Amino acid sequence: MESSSPHPKKQKLPPQSTPSHDASPAKKRKRDHSQAVEAAASSPAPPLAGNGRGKDGAWNQQEAQHETEASPSADDGMSKLDKAKAKKRRKEVQKAIENPPSFAFDTRGFKGGRMIQIKDIRDFVLHLLSEEKAQQWLYNKRNVQRVVAVMIPGITSSTLGIPPPPTSANLPFALSPPATPSQLPIFQTLFSHACPTKAPGDKYKLHSCYQHFINCSLTGGEKDRREKARKEQGQHRKTADPSMYLMTPEQMAEQAYPLPTRSSSDPLKVSFEGWKRDDGWVEAPYQAPLQQGQIPQVLGIDCEMCLTEDGSELTRVSVVDMQGKSVYDSLVKPDKPILDYLTRFSGLDQEKLSNVTKRLEDVQRDLSELISYNTILIGHSLECDLRVLKLVHSFIIDTSVIYQHPRGPPFKASLKWLAQKWLKREIQNNTCTTPASIVPPAPTSIAPSKDALAALAASTGTDPSAPTAPSIGGHDSAEDALTCVDLLKLKMAKGPGFGEFQNDQETIFERLGRGTDKKRCTVVDHGTPGQWHGAKADSAIGCTNDDQVVEGVERSVEDHDLIVARFMDLSHALGCEHCEPLSPSSESKYLSAFITSFAPGSQPSNAALGKSSATLPGINVVPSTTIQDASSRSSSSPSLDEVYARLNVQLTKLHASLPPLTALVIFTGHNSPLEMSRLAAKKAKFDRLWKTVKQSEIADEDRWMEADDRTLLDEVERCRTGLSFYCVK
Repeated sequence: MESSSPHPKKQKLPPQSTPSHDASPAKKRKRDHSQAVEAAASSPAPPLAGNGRGKDGAWNQQEAQHETEASPSADDGMSKLDKAKAKKRRKEVQKAIENPPSFAFDTRGFKGGRMIQIKDIRDFVLHLLSEEKAQQWLYNKRNVQRVVAVMIPGITSSTLGIPPPPTSANLPFALSPPATPSQLPIFQTLFSHACPTKAPGDKYKLHSCYQHFINCSLTGGEKDRREKARKEQGQHRKTADPSMYLMTPEQMAEQAYPLPTRSSSDPLKVSFEGWKRDDGWVEAPYQAPLQQGQIPQVLGIDCEMCLTEDGSELTRVSVVDMQGKSVYDSLVKPDKPILDYLTRFSGLDQEKLSNVTKRLEDVQRDLSELISYNTILIGHSLECDLRVLKLVHSFIIDTSVIYQHPRGPPFKASLKWLAQKWLKREIQNNTCTTPASIVPPAPTSIAPSKDALAALAASTGTDPSAPTAPSIGGHDSAEDALTCVDLLKLKMAKGPGFGEFQNDQETIFERLGRGTDKKRCTVVDHGTPGQWHGAKADSAIGCTNDDQVVEGVERSVEDHDLIVARFMDLSHALGCEHCEPLSPSSESKYLSAFITSFAPGSQPSNAALGKSSATLPGINVVPSTTIQDASSRSSSSPSLDEVYARLNVQLTKLHASLPPLTALVIFTGHNSPLEMSRLAAKKAKFDRLWKTVKQSEIADEDRWMEADDRTLLDEVERCRTGLSFYCVK
């Protein structure tokens, strides 16, 4: 592919509207493309940025009113602004007819054995939609109107019926004809070439390809702006006003907090009856704001929970004030029979809760005497506590927000890690001792139904009716509440910049949303992308299967410039669902009830997310019936051949739904990670045994040998080699 001439040779992609890969006459190609473009021109122009749709896709009438700036004329009903837009669109269509877009690989971008990386794909997408620097390895952005970028982990060279390229191969290679029948023939129809792509990682592990595609380094101007903001924050250091750290309404909505409804027009009510809402929740009645100079009441709050037939229910609530004094601590009897006490996390068991009589409404009544409308509540991921309390409040400080994760949003650090890092304190060490004053004597039993116990055993693989081990302590809600208060006091003493890490990254959506020509972006993904990868996009669509992903793309493609989607059904069928996270590790306070502990930034398994769906009211997580561990897949699950056939149909449907002049980019991210994961698990087990038992007690099959290490290095390198594909419709 190298050329000695001043103009390097280019691998021109064939026409994408036909399965044939033979070069067609230029006039015929131009005529066919013109017909498709003219058809698109006859359709209404897609809404521009600010079309009145929120992240949930709902129409916002107030925002939509800004779309029309002039009244319709009497002759054709079109405003001047509409006419100007239509005229501009006609010019763009005519230009596209004269210069149909196409992609071509450029050999200059592959010199020196350089392999295309995930960040290069991201930068190419940015180049297509903005004035970002052109890429040397692939080009023609001419007249591309929108981009659909799809990640499909699980596709390999063998899937497409082609020999696996060496890990050192870096040049694009032809897809047709395949050496063996392809499981996904649509790829040979849509794409002429596959491009080897390097996934992020190090010698022992693979990093998230999805995260690397979505996140990018700041531009020089944006970096300067953020540095200026940091300096301005530094001028307000050591303030004693806790209100500086309150969550904004936008942050509360983004973090799935129950949103307040009180206003100054509400009648003044001081009794508990004034707290009650029609939906069964409680909220403090409105009060006039504090006068300047008045210090608001600040209370730290934390809850412990158990698992019942209705999901998570409250079992203990603790409240401490800014002096660290406990002002309220009570055990609570759930309304439904308890299926799992979650003793290893809550520190509570049947003996401690058996004679408790206080109910949720009693706790709400007690809290109404402690909390006023102007009280500031502080906690860690407090939205979970408020949901089990069925309490709505306006003024919230969240330690998971005011203290950053080292990797920046959307990751969140655990309270345990924050205490270790900033307070030099060890908490949540399973040493909880529930105060005797709040534990009633004379134990009795609460017996859940047999059906409920059977359902729990089926969903968790455990037998909750079996004898339990002696209490291991668990978390202490009073200790956690005090830790949150101390973290706030430290923040107030050190200033707003304390506990933050300089994060010189932003999402691709933020980059495209800046500037005069703002681009509308959406994420269509499994799980809850609006609280995760798509938090900064204009909209986000959560799905439970790939059919819904296709539907989401179809709904979004007309009024968005960039659609980022992810297909996961193939990955799940192959048993690779643990490789790419669907949700942040702190999406729910009690996700850890179903999984082992995670370090800051590590992710729970998708199966754990599904099993915990009942404990997350108001949060759309993937049901456990959709995402399963490979070891627990039922006999009714579709065969791999059926999954491939369905994926082929889905991609055919997706491509057919795209308007003309749309660039389609598909990337696999990485190769099959199964063997790498098996070896990594063996190495982790050996490292753990080495520290905890005598070397002579380690079984031969658990030993980690030098040959295993070499094999792991080779597997990681192989796994990091994926594929990417490019075409323009």
